[in-house]
Amino acid sequence: MLVVGTSLAVMPAASLLSYIDYDTPCALVDPEADSLSPPGVLAINTTAGEGVPALVNRWKQQGNLLLS
Repeated sequence: MLVVGTSLAVMPAASLLSYIDYDTPCALVDPEADSLSPPGVLAINTTAGEGVPALVNRWKQQGNLLLS
């Protein structure tokens, strides 16, 4: 799951991370991601405009969509 550009304060985005299985790869792209993301979520502390392209490039290099 990829959550982008949310402070996790507005529904439905605020509840998204509570609906996934613990073994589901998950990333949060937000300038405050470290303080917002629960354990096990990859925190990408930057804007969506910078973080999403960087994550896509990472996926292309890895050849998969894993977040680890």
